[in-house]
Amino acid sequence: MSRPRGLPGKLWRHARLQADATLAGRQARLTLDRAVSKRHRVLVGPWLAEVGFELLYWIPFLHGLRTGAGVALPPMVVVSRGGTASWYGDACDTYVELHELFEPDDLIARQEARVRSHGGRKHTALDALDREAIQRAVDHLGGEKLEVLDPSLMFRRFRPVWMGRRPVRVVVDEARPRMIVPPDDRPPSLPERYIAVKVYTSETTPPEAQRRLAEIIGMLARDVAVVALTTGERYDDHLDTPLAGVPGVHLLPAVPAARNLAVQTAVIAGAEAFVATYGGPSYLGPLLGVPTIALYSRPQFAGVHLDVLRAWLSQLPSSGFSLMDLRHADHVLGGASRLDLRLL
Repeated sequence: MSRPRGLPGKLWRHARLQADATLAGRQARLTLDRAVSKRHRVLVGPWLAEVGFELLYWIPFLHGLRTGAGVALPPMVVVSRGGTASWYGDACDTYVELHELFEPDDLIARQEARVRSHGGRKHTALDALDREAIQRAVDHLGGEKLEVLDPSLMFRRFRPVWMGRRPVRVVVDEARPRMIVPPDDRPPSLPERYIAVKVYTSETTPPEAQRRLAEIIGMLARDVAVVALTTGERYDDHLDTPLAGVPGVHLLPAVPAARNLAVQTAVIAGAEAFVATYGGPSYLGPLLGVPTIALYSRPQFAGVHLDVLRAWLSQLPSSGFSLMDLRHADHVLGGASRLDLRLL
């Protein structure tokens, strides 16, 4: 479709962006209509993007579609990675683990290749890896006829919001958040009382901030047990802050890729508080009802995501979420004697 004569390019791009978002929403609803009429289950996924978008947008998007359908929907088959079935709650009838369909190293390599090719993890169309994952999931389920609701529809639907072309209210009106009921995957070797931490390199805490992060976690561990959500394995493009040998810090035992996120979820759920680098994993704390402090040294984050998180937390029985600059963190995290969880 060519741009009409006389229409400014900026307005034309905005119109196309919004038209595609409208089409994506319609396609998602039509997928559910087909599933109802054909009595097919719905395959949702495969999810291969960031944890934060899965928690803040994809899963609430699915719950919103189910809530607004107006009819009883067929069960959903979730295809994701790391054992995240619990994140989806009653939207998940059957869970298919990507790390059991692909060798973990192969999946990571192919995902990284896709990121380089697409210029990012957010994608607005199915590609070869998505299609292969869907086919492997179908084969795993014995060739069952399924309707596919893939994440590109959500990315297209909410893209105008992330680009600042539509208000956050679009997401809030259409999506429905849920608290997470954690899986029973907590390792038995953990302390009875502890604080969970998840700190790593990112845009908000670059490599030069890692020493400071380790110092803060060390101060926290002086008076309270700390469980670091790291196993020494690499499942994404983040590098964990080195905490081995820090007094009072317990590292998780080796965890298979297929259970990595399930175990981290269970550990966070059993903690008295959660301290994390600001990013996708930090959203797990409030969605599990655990007081959470998210740390950063560079404010390299989109305000829209924080606005959506605040909207969800205003609707849920969360225990609190605080965003904190590393420069000021030691005033709050200087040991358990100064850590007042009621302030989180």
